[in-house]
Amino acid sequence: MSRVQRWKGARPMLPDGPPVIGRSGVDGIWLNLGHGSSGWALACGSALALAQAIDGRDAAFGLEGLGIERLR
Repeated sequence: MSRVQRWKGARPMLPDGPPVIGRSGVDGIWLNLGHGSSGWALACGSALALAQAIDGRDAAFGLEGLGIERLR
């Protein structure tokens, strides 16, 4: 039996560049994706801002323009 594992270091990003952070449009589903090659650099701040938004507080930074609606 082979013990080969496949791994792909994909860095998904969106065509316009910025990530999507915020509501998905479906109740209870929030998005924090598409950071591309900046994923590790943006991970903590994006997670903090998203957690604050989910909690109903003002996010650590403005999330304007980062919602999924910009791609419609």
